[in-house]
Amino acid sequence: MAQRQDTTQEQFARLVGISQPEVSQLIRKGVLTRGGTTAQWHKEYLDNLRKVAAGWQSQTGLLDRIQEAALLDRRKREELEIKLAERKGELLPVSAVVEALNSLNAAVRSKLLALPNRIRSNNPQMTPRQVQQLDESVREILTELSNVRLPPSFRECAERYFSDLHTAPQTKGKRVGRHVSDAQSRE
Repeated sequence: MAQRQDTTQEQFARLVGISQPEVSQLIRKGVLTRGGTTAQWHKEYLDNLRKVAAGWQSQTGLLDRIQEAALLDRRKREELEIKLAERKGELLPVSAVVEALNSLNAAVRSKLLALPNRIRSNNPQMTPRQVQQLDESVREILTELSNVRLPPSFRECAERYFSDLHTAPQTKGKRVGRHVSDAQSRE
């Protein structure tokens, strides 16, 4: 059986100086307990006003100061962990990884292209036609390998990495931290 309410939304609205729809909205948001007494609603209403005044919560309930500070602290901690890993040499710059992979690919390609001549020098009985077939096979293999792409999961991770470099820090679709002016960012 539901608890009997000793006041209506309209009466409470008049008591605290707000409108009935605002009282209804406070009930929907969970600020006021549905079916609560006037004393209970009064206490809950004042608690909510204190939180809003202290900056712990917005009037709409969309911005929770404590949650926002926790999200910002988490991002700062992640950034610090990345910087420490870089200093320890646990992370490599993307440009260094790309350069190493390009260098390795070029070395493998040149060694494979030299393979037919190397085999011919070790096997003088090979005919020019056999050397040509071997050369064509090596080039065909290199062409096939040039069409090999990174796995989708790796590509997505790389794309996410590069897009995160160019976007403002966000968590759950909400911006974290404050805007930094151009003058501050140059410092």
